Amino acid sequence: MKKKSFAVSMLLFVAVFCHAQTDCKVASDNLKGTYSGDCPGGKANGKGVAVGKDKYEGDFVNGYPEGIGTYRWED
Repeated sequence: MKKKSFAVSMLLFVAVFCHAQTDCKVASDNLKGTYSGDCPGGKANGKGVAVGKDKYEGDFVNGYPEGIGTYRWED
């Protein structure tokens, strides 16, 4: 029973994680790649993490990083 519950939990986690990354748009070219976080209206809005050439973890407004967050450049 534990194995079955674990398998179902993992499938649910993967489904939710993949869904968040494919439906949400990040406007900054250097951050386009994967995104997980708040996504009302199909754009990154609210708290999230975007990873492309660079990485940003923090607040987004209309797909752009804005507000409090941590930006890490490629180099």
